[in-house]
Amino acid sequence: VIVIIVAIFIMFGYHSQKEKLRPLSLQPKLKILVSFYQVVSSMRSVYGVKFDEKLKGVILYLDYFSLDIYRLISIPSGCIGTMHSRLVFSVVWPYIMVILVAASLLVSRLFVRSMSFLELCGQYKEKVGNIRNKLLYFTVFLFYFALPTVSRNIFEVRKCQAFQVEDSDNPTFLSVILTDMTIACDDKSIQYNRLQRFFWVAFILWPVLTPTAFLSFLLVVKETIIKGSPSVLAQASRFLWEDYKGHMMFWDVIDTWRKIVLTCFVMFLDPKEGSNKILRLLIGILVSLIYVSVLAISRPYKRSDDLMLAIASNVILGCCFVLGIVLNLCGDNTDSDGNDDVCVTHVSLNVNSFNSTLIFLLLTILVLVGTAISIALIAFSQRRKPSVRLVSTKCPPNLDMASNHNHHLFMSHVWATGQDKTHSIARKLKMILPKLKI
Repeated sequence: VIVIIVAIFIMFGYHSQKEKLRPLSLQPKLKILVSFYQVVSSMRSVYGVKFDEKLKGVILYLDYFSLDIYRLISIPSGCIGTMHSRLVFSVVWPYIMVILVAASLLVSRLFVRSMSFLELCGQYKEKVGNIRNKLLYFTVFLFYFALPTVSRNIFEVRKCQAFQVEDSDNPTFLSVILTDMTIACDDKSIQYNRLQRFFWVAFILWPVLTPTAFLSFLLVVKETIIKGSPSVLAQASRFLWEDYKGHMMFWDVIDTWRKIVLTCFVMFLDPKEGSNKILRLLIGILVSLIYVSVLAISRPYKRSDDLMLAIASNVILGCCFVLGIVLNLCGDNTDSDGNDDVCVTHVSLNVNSFNSTLIFLLLTILVLVGTAISIALIAFSQRRKPSVRLVSTKCPPNLDMASNHNHHLFMSHVWATGQDKTHSIARKLKMILPKLKI
């Protein structure tokens, strides 16, 4: 609970100080980083990648970056109750968080109104602002990051595996849900049928309707964004579009579908034995290759450093899928020389499960380190770059214009004697305010 409360305060703190932090471009980098780890953390559960036992404990750190609710609150999923209870909790916890934040914002506003005689509260009242807009921003923020993890937890009820239960000339097999082996994957089972019905409801609610809701928001506010005068609704949902060029404002929807395909939809491929085969990993490589190609061609990001980070992280993701194939081929069986039999035959003499897991781990750390270095370099360059800030807010001025305005400033001058000086002033102003239209 403490971790969740602190995360909420950090999110709202960033939202209130966004203008000061905008030059660092933290928001798109956070999206890229979390998206990468949400896909990579599904390697074991979705793709069945067999990591080396010596490093398996270190690999578990990926679950924290994927924003898995069970990892964040440090409660094993088995403590929630039955499989049905865990599924319900996985589906509804983001809605519970939204309700709690809405209640806290409402209480804060009522408290400020009741204490309006204090000047400090009067100043805070302006910051509280419109509850609806703040709640919409938080809802988009939370659902964007929760969607891949929640969808993956929903698909747990589809992960079945068959076990031989009788040795005979005609062996008998029993298929059970891997996360709860007391439930048989049998249409005759009442528990299994109940879970499957709830699965389809949750499937429609999250992997289908949530991205559709993002798309609907963007379609509603599209015209105001293109005109350069975002509406109140557009301002509240700018988490989805402000990092991209105008004609690429729907890129977050595309990226969301990519994550859902890689973390959820691939589980429709051979639900019982798919995690023991490499077909899903091959699909992951293909999707990553196509996405990187489209990303490099379309160049949706406003900033080149964000584009380079997105391309690099997805190239590394493709490498992780390749290493997943190597790890599944290597297995745990070794020959007399200590080399994996399959690795020696099909991969290389010097490749084994431990080396491949170590490379996989280093690649995942490389994305985190690369992001941190990118932010540090930008922060260092911004310190030496001249800028204009308002005395009242210590932030750069807001240069958004109304739809009937075309310029921020008109500089009148005498053509014969002031032309050069005026152009010089205009160029210097645009150097420190690139979005200024004169």
